[in-house]
Amino acid sequence: MKKQSMSVGRAGEELAAAYLVCQGYKICERNLFFRTGEIDILAEKGGCLVIVEVKTVSGKDFGPAKGYVNQRKQEKLKHLSGYLIQKFPNKRIRIDVIGVDLSTDKPVFEHIENAVF
Repeated sequence: MKKQSMSVGRAGEELAAAYLVCQGYKICERNLFFRTGEIDILAEKGGCLVIVEVKTVSGKDFGPAKGYVNQRKQEKLKHLSGYLIQKFPNKRIRIDVIGVDLSTDKPVFEHIENAVF
């Protein structure tokens, strides 16, 4: 991954975490690594653990950020949720996607709850 892409991605994750806190979420973990992949943000709200996949775009030429969560990525997120189900068997778990568009003066967020099921 290019250095510029990594910095855009990190900026998007920082902004998404701040957005979630403003929405009443508690950030539990960031960049949670497993052998088979990574969870960008693990948050909690209302007794539900939320796996948050963050996709950031910095130009209109690439389409909406949510479009980058393809079928393969969805399957990986489902697989990663299995680790959390084992670790927290009594918790409800869902997978959200937050698109962060940095192509305007002020970041634009698109939060899709239960985006992967």
